[in-house]
Amino acid sequence: MSDSGGKAATDRAIASGKGGDASAEPGIWRYAVADRLAVIIDGQDYFAHVHTAMFNARTQIVLIGWDFDTRISLRRGDEWANGNAARPTRIGEYLPWLVENHKGLDIRILKWGLSWVQFFKRGRMAYDVLRMWMVDGISFRFDSHHPPGCSHHQKIAVFDRQLAVCGGIDLTYDRWDTRDHLEEDPRRENWPGNVHGPWHDITVMMDGPIAGALFDLCDTRWRVAGGKPLDRSSFAGESPWPDTLSADFEDVEIGLSRTRAQCGEVTEVSEVEELFLAHFARAKRFIYIENQYFTSRKIAEAIAARLTEANPPEIVIVHPRHADGWLEQQAMDHARDLIAATV
Repeated sequence: MSDSGGKAATDRAIASGKGGDASAEPGIWRYAVADRLAVIIDGQDYFAHVHTAMFNARTQIVLIGWDFDTRISLRRGDEWANGNAARPTRIGEYLPWLVENHKGLDIRILKWGLSWVQFFKRGRMAYDVLRMWMVDGISFRFDSHHPPGCSHHQKIAVFDRQLAVCGGIDLTYDRWDTRDHLEEDPRRENWPGNVHGPWHDITVMMDGPIAGALFDLCDTRWRVAGGKPLDRSSFAGESPWPDTLSADFEDVEIGLSRTRAQCGEVTEVSEVEELFLAHFARAKRFIYIENQYFTSRKIAEAIAARLTEANPPEIVIVHPRHADGWLEQQAMDHARDLIAATV
């Protein structure tokens, strides 16, 4: 990997735990304040607000994802197309357009490195990536710095180090849907001739100091993947917060928790698991879990332990009937069945 000296220093910093909050409770990496926070449910709103945030950014866009597909459109429907034809909606066209129209804008994209050849199985996406690779201001990296059988699963976006998104929705195919989750909806078109079924997910958009904390996490990921430190130039402009998005909370402290596998000098981090276990132990009346996969034996055992108590909390678990796609069904559904038997 390039920049090996900088990478080694980064790995040593990660291994030593630097950058965390020494005052944070177990299970929390760092606390930071969100000036505004909005909960965004489902892909229609999320894609639209990301489209606007990208347009509002002036210095830097950092995209961290499990997957990333340039073929999808961030805006759907005639209303947008009729009034904003000059502003592209398909990611593969929009990112080069942004760099061309916003001079000095730097876009960084980090995707889980399942295999970079995956791009070349996606038709037009291979062309998009090769074209953007030659555009000054757009940089890609494929992160394979993890043990065999593991994956990177974070979905984070940071704009001008002032606005950030963190949640469960990737900028990829099969994610766009409305709150109605109609059985048939032609707007759920990934590309001509490919329409997917309903999809439900959630994320949050925040601005203020919390964006800087998430930027630090992105910077670590970028450097461990072999890149040089991300630019930290100051920007005195307004937050890229979309005008059409109303905040659900203001001036709130946010705790960030991470999960990371041990790999080389990079140490294991199990903050999310630790925090969940603590919450399950402290809950008095009600635990609600909405999750794409339920395969953690430790979580199942924690739930089972609470259910053996004389007056346990009510526990509700909502998850899909089956995983999406044959491979995920083989990997996740069987494990979920075994976990359910444990509970």
